[in-house]
Amino acid sequence: MKFYLASLACSKKMLRWVHKTYPDLGVLVSYENPRKFFDPMERVIAEGYTDIMLDSGAFSAQKKGTTVDLDAYAEYIKKYISIPVSVDVIWDGEKSLANWNYLCDKGVETMPVYHFGEDEKILEEYVSRSDWVGIGGVASKGNSQRLSWQTLLPHFDWLFTKYPDHNFHAFGINMPELINRFPFYSCDAVTWRIGSRYGRLIAKMKRWDININRNKAANDNKLEANGVWEWLFFMHGLRKSEVLSEGFDWKRIDQVNITELRKMFVLGEVEEISSSVPVF
Repeated sequence: MKFYLASLACSKKMLRWVHKTYPDLGVLVSYENPRKFFDPMERVIAEGYTDIMLDSGAFSAQKKGTTVDLDAYAEYIKKYISIPVSVDVIWDGEKSLANWNYLCDKGVETMPVYHFGEDEKILEEYVSRSDWVGIGGVASKGNSQRLSWQTLLPHFDWLFTKYPDHNFHAFGINMPELINRFPFYSCDAVTWRIGSRYGRLIAKMKRWDININRNKAANDNKLEANGVWEWLFFMHGLRKSEVLSEGFDWKRIDQVNITELRKMFVLGEVEEISSSVPVF
């Protein structure tokens, strides 16, 4: 499966590390990302990336009460070689379809995005006219709360039963319980950043807190998951004392998380969904 790392353009260091270490990974860039200080597309291209997905950032714009300028977005797409995504409108399938058709009329081919709950005829049109369709809708209508994989499961059962051979991209649906159950063509994830943001480690199908207070905690009682330190050392050469020391580079935990996500989604190295808590 093709796997794209979102929010990677924010860090030159991580961009270089990923491209050097895992050249098979793609990067997802958001058009709505503020370009006041740097252009994310220019940055990822400069680092040698060629598998680039360009998201319109419509969901972020909608949360801020703004919209994406379709004409400006179309011109931006024409400047770069990428996999552009259409400007979808959450919970408004007709408007999303209209935006996609508008871009098509301007000669700009983009990936349409369908959200569960919209008219199924819209999905039928997307599938009939586009080889690659995005699936969104991980937030419940009316708020930003993410839906659980159990809630989404019947929707994907229906999707892949009806369209078993079509290419679908899972937007922000990087849940192993779903990604490893269905034949998605691609997916993206920003969860790799929980290492430097929250001190969390992704391990197989579980997310473990490495250090609740990051480098300020000295009491082992603040730590979770016995065995995580041994796993860190033997698998990634990171010592417990090093992680807890002042000045530790938390982006190294991001690197561990990217490694684990790649194992799950690209290599398919994941425990069975019904298995117990992983043993390190």
